[in-house]
Amino acid sequence: MRKREDKVNNTKKQKRKFNKKKFFITLAIFWAIGTVITVVSLYLVERYVISLSGADTHAEEKESKNNNGTKKINISKNAKDIQYSFDNKYYTYLFENKVYIASLDNGNILSTIDEEKNITYYKLLYDKNLIVYFTKVDNGTTATLQLKTYDIGTKRKIEYNTFTVKNFSKIKNMDMSPVINMIYINVEQKNGNTTNNIIYKINLFNTMSQIKSGLIIDRMIMLQHTDRIYYEDSNSNIYYSNSKLGIFKEKVNMIGIDTDDVLYFITQDNSKVYKVKNNKITDTIELKDKDVKATYHNNQRVFLIYSSYVIEVSADNPLKNVGKIPDKVTFEAIKLDKMYVRLDEDTIEQIQLDLDKIEYDSADMVNGQEGTSNTTNNTNKTNNDKDKEEKDKVEQTTIDKTQDDKTKDEDKDKDSNEEDNNIDNNDDKENNDDDSTVDSDSRGDS
Repeated sequence: MRKREDKVNNTKKQKRKFNKKKFFITLAIFWAIGTVITVVSLYLVERYVISLSGADTHAEEKESKNNNGTKKINISKNAKDIQYSFDNKYYTYLFENKVYIASLDNGNILSTIDEEKNITYYKLLYDKNLIVYFTKVDNGTTATLQLKTYDIGTKRKIEYNTFTVKNFSKIKNMDMSPVINMIYINVEQKNGNTTNNIIYKINLFNTMSQIKSGLIIDRMIMLQHTDRIYYEDSNSNIYYSNSKLGIFKEKVNMIGIDTDDVLYFITQDNSKVYKVKNNKITDTIELKDKDVKATYHNNQRVFLIYSSYVIEVSADNPLKNVGKIPDKVTFEAIKLDKMYVRLDEDTIEQIQLDLDKIEYDSADMVNGQEGTSNTTNNTNKTNNDKDKEEKDKVEQTTIDKTQDDKTKDEDKDKDSNEEDNNIDNNDDKENNDDDSTVDSDSRGDS
């Protein structure tokens, strides 16, 4: 009997010892599982709270930009004819007589320009967040136009000139120099089956004057540091002021201007790009790829757009591939080192480009606002060019309000035009005999 009890007691001791070991093993397992569950739960809660606060926007943006330097942005489906700010902060568009200003960070509408009169045209400047726009009132066959500006940062409106145009149809394009406070606009007139274009010169502090009429003008570029306008008619004839530019031996199309007021022209077979300064060819760029889809300039750089890549012909290395274009997209614009392409009606993509840096002159001030239009690429400047540019700035930056100054300007333009006519008189006949049409597929709007 005692032996049996001892045996039972020994068995209980063994079970008690075995259960204690099992207990610790079980405890360790549950502790490990609990730790994993707690860590995972805290991580998910943290991500949820951060997402509610919006603090992860920068992280997502950074991750998106690190992916080949691209960023997708949702935009309004109503956004047509989009324009992008020089600093890549805003995009703008005109819809139902309102100009909308939206954020390029998240696509949200920030403000609008709302006018009782019809907004017939607007343009976001290339070097500051200032919108220049025109309102219109119809008076029978005559339209009254008024020039206004809107500062995106301060939301301040300023009203300028009011003028009338007979048989007004639309403003085709506008170019402005914030350096000399001059604006040129190309106005389309229609009277029955007759269409005519007129270039007007607008002095912000004075009045306006007519520069050219009687042509169909497809493209217009003004110098930024000197009061001179270049334009191209529907027969690919190039003009400056009222004279033809007779320096080319073949038909070319005007495509852009850079920071040094150098003009760029491309041959109609897309084989060469000419650089022109002071009405003289200063350089010729032989293109390896003639399959140019479009061209683009932003008054600072000049680009050729191909189906899958982009080159900057205004750079030191003009044939360098500076960016890739994805398949099945529509090119829209380039601002600083960012390119914009449209993926679909409500999505655009921002793509990082590999561009050489350019320096901005912070001393350039226009109407009390800091401008960045006077950019320089030091490697492209000679000492003579710098001296001439400084001289042009001193002579042109301030425009007086008096009528005497207006008369002086008109006399100066007249003398300049007479001189230009004498220089190019022998070349006009050659240009008049050549009437090939514009290859619209090889050019893009700025």
